[in-house]
Amino acid sequence: MNKKKVASELASIAKMLVASDVLSFSVPLLIRVMEYAKEDAETDMDLHVAVENMLQLSGEGKTLEMGDYDKIVAGQSKTAGSKIAASEIDLDELPADKKQFAQKLSSYTRARISQVFDGIHGHIVVFKGMNRIEPAVLLFIAKNRNVRWFEGDDDGFSIGM
Repeated sequence: MNKKKVASELASIAKMLVASDVLSFSVPLLIRVMEYAKEDAETDMDLHVAVENMLQLSGEGKTLEMGDYDKIVAGQSKTAGSKIAASEIDLDELPADKKQFAQKLSSYTRARISQVFDGIHGHIVVFKGMNRIEPAVLLFIAKNRNVRWFEGDDDGFSIGM
């Protein structure tokens, strides 16, 4: 028996096993999942189910993003009267300053406001139909006191306020 060959095969198998348990998150999703673990998960099993869901969603090294959150916590226990993480609302239901910011941002980026959510951790505005943001717009976003996070994807971006 060749010890080097066996060691090499064992190392290869170990890498495959470890790689299957590696997750990649966007920072906003990581923060939200940590908030879920601290504030919303009711049992240890809720956390185990969430991790299993994350492993399934990550597939072949996919980075998990905010759009995956509902699938991550799907099937979790809920008590009567517990708050829902977020529900869709109309743009007009946002506070005036947040609504005005979202409308200006839509105009500056030429992206349409696709969805607006109100949840236990604030508001989320989803913009679609663009894939490039100029530096001046990034500064506009960064300077707004309401913005908690920003996340982009292939055809748009989301802002957490």
